[in-house]
Amino acid sequence: MKDKEIRRNLPSFEKFIDYSKLYGAAFLYCLFFGYKGISMFPIQSEILCRRDVFVTMTYPLWYSLIFLLPITITTISIVKYDFLPMCVIQNHSWKSLLWKQQKKIGMQSLFYSSVFLVVIFFWTSGMTVSNWERMGSYFYQKTDSTSQVITIEFFIIIFIVCFIRNYIMGQILLLSLWKKATPVYGVLLLCGIICFEMAIAKYPILFRLLTIDYFMWVDKTTRIKIVGGVLLYLIIFAICFRQIVKKKEWIRYEKI
Repeated sequence: MKDKEIRRNLPSFEKFIDYSKLYGAAFLYCLFFGYKGISMFPIQSEILCRRDVFVTMTYPLWYSLIFLLPITITTISIVKYDFLPMCVIQNHSWKSLLWKQQKKIGMQSLFYSSVFLVVIFFWTSGMTVSNWERMGSYFYQKTDSTSQVITIEFFIIIFIVCFIRNYIMGQILLLSLWKKATPVYGVLLLCGIICFEMAIAKYPILFRLLTIDYFMWVDKTTRIKIVGGVLLYLIIFAICFRQIVKKKEWIRYEKI
């Protein structure tokens, strides 16, 4: 009886070990590229502070350099067996399978949002947390104003924005897997968005739409655009996944 229980629990344990190795490697990758980006900032500076590093590292180039590859690899890994007929049958329907995958993407997004905060905190330990309330700060040079945003509010907003970014990136990859059975189209779309936003900054699509740049803290319109952009993405994903699930439910399991 004990042998049966051990055998039954072994796949889950092996899966846990595999995921631990995968996310551990992803963390080291983010730590390395985070260091490469942050190393260009002078640690001892009266003009710059930790907040400036966070803002800069959320620009399309740096954020995608750090997170696009890890998110792609882990998204593929956590759903790679979900589309097998037996797995669909065990979940009773495509709809319940999709809901299960949404929770996985959400947990993944939480992980990478936490990694973003930890990595930058780790590499900027010698910098001042904030100097945005001073007229000699880099924030003042960029916006011609100061900011009284408290530190905890700043980091909560950063965490939320990064979570939404990671979640949307995961959704684009997942949509590619559902529609084309390959993440290639999702990766190409994300790379296209990144290149477009770097070349034409006045048309924010993803990274520049979900921004935490300097003007977000002095312009309420920017914050409203972020909320509107998130709602638009969620509506698009809901419509796309609903149509795909409806089609898959129609053809039934024997035609998967």
